[in-house]
Amino acid sequence: MQTLIAAGAALAAEVELRNTPFAYGDQAPDLTATCETIADWSKKAPSGDIRIDLAIEGALSEVTFDGVLAFLVMCRAPGMTVTCVTYSTNGMAAGDVVRFGGGMQIAGPDRIILDPCLASRD
Repeated sequence: MQTLIAAGAALAAEVELRNTPFAYGDQAPDLTATCETIADWSKKAPSGDIRIDLAIEGALSEVTFDGVLAFLVMCRAPGMTVTCVTYSTNGMAAGDVVRFGGGMQIAGPDRIILDPCLASRD
């Protein structure tokens, strides 16, 4: 019986992620958030002890590299910003339209960090 209850809870949680920019682990989300929608989506983000990935697309507002890690920032303050922590800028620059996908951490009311994160130009 415990197994059925756990399976039912897991299925209910998966249903909650359908038609959202969120996914479990390294799965692909059904939707992609944008700078215009991320603030609303962040209020609906699932919480818990498991990794939740986020997919978002928009223009880079900042690109920095410290010699080890690259920090790609999408969207602008005073709204929600999303930082992708990765290993290379791959020649990306502020203004480029890119897509991020990665493990989501809500780091405050106006900041999301994706780590690990992949970034690509569409």
